[in-house]
Amino acid sequence: MRFMERHWFDVGAGLGIVLIIWLAFTASSMTTLTLVLWLSLLSLFAHQVEEWRWPGWFPGMLNVVLFRSDDPWRFPLNVRSGLAVNVGVGWIGYLLAALLAQNALWLGLATVLVSLGNCIARVLTPKERKRLRAIVEYLKPAHTHFVDLVEPLPTVLPDHWEIGVSEVGVTTFAH
Repeated sequence: MRFMERHWFDVGAGLGIVLIIWLAFTASSMTTLTLVLWLSLLSLFAHQVEEWRWPGWFPGMLNVVLFRSDDPWRFPLNVRSGLAVNVGVGWIGYLLAALLAQNALWLGLATVLVSLGNCIARVLTPKERKRLRAIVEYLKPAHTHFVDLVEPLPTVLPDHWEIGVSEVGVTTFAH
């Protein structure tokens, strides 16, 4: 248990490498939705390594900035709570979403939204913001594709029209 408390993110990196190898052999036989969800799990592993190992400043930053902790590496986000949340909820949720795919679309959507939230809910330097914009642009097709898989093209006669306006731009969609 002590090993996992201190190295769960390293184990995740190892699982990510195994997942890459497995996907190299099996991805062509998967549905697109299933592949997107497996890749989402892979992105979770990479994200956790970035937060906890390299550069690894996330626990200290969260404890100091959000929780105003006197001992930023011990309380309240520590190795045990990080293990519980990230492995107990994250790995299991993302794994179940990938395994169940079409049979649990709600779970797949939840994991995709959590991944998107991980991109947004961060204090970033200008250099990191530039990298994040590049990553979001790169990953946008995967998130968009997930939505397209769940809700295919609109019917010939739309029954309502959606419009979305944000800093990113304007989108419209007829249903």
